[in-house]
Amino acid sequence: IMKVKELYVSDFETTPLTVEELARMCNMSITKFKSLFKSLFGMSCYQYYQAQRMEYARQLLSKHQYPVKEVSYLTGFQNTANFTRSFKKAFDILPRDYQKAARKVSP
Repeated sequence: IMKVKELYVSDFETTPLTVEELARMCNMSITKFKSLFKSLFGMSCYQYYQAQRMEYARQLLSKHQYPVKEVSYLTGFQNTANFTRSFKKAFDILPRDYQKAARKVSP
């Protein structure tokens, strides 16, 4: 299940694997896979995917290489508004404000 987890969050620009696909890769039923995943990681597959995606976005914003719009696409969002909403929900700060703050902290 650890290899499948890594594969699940290895590329945010492509459509994520479905729970059905993940379960099949582990030779488990969907119910068993969901249960085991949640017991191992403390959250559902989707919650885990979202958390990893937002952490990746935060890392990209910290590096100052990309504007917010580009980061939204690199993390698999089809539009910047959805990305901004998700980032704000995850970190309680707008992506542009996070990037500005990170710019002040690092040279």
